[in-house]
Amino acid sequence: MLSNATMTGSAVELTAGYARAMQLIFAPAGHVYYVGDSSTVSSTKGIPVPTAGPSVVIGPFTSGAINLSQWYALGTNADVISFQYTPEE
Repeated sequence: MLSNATMTGSAVELTAGYARAMQLIFAPAGHVYYVGDSSTVSSTKGIPVPTAGPSVVIGPFTSGAINLSQWYALGTNADVISFQYTPEE
């Protein structure tokens, strides 16, 4: 499934609803952004997604699906990030 999130300058939930995923793939954006499983994601406590190069793949999660509402992204205000996730079957 493909989804987007608009950055606000603060940590943003990947989804406000309940969605479970087995793998996440983050595409490069206009600026570097950071992703993580905490609302305190930052440049020092997050996984960087660079502006160029390959997408950042997280997973597949071998211990079970994760809830997307527990994953956050932090980036430059107004940037729109794109990500794909493999839904739990």
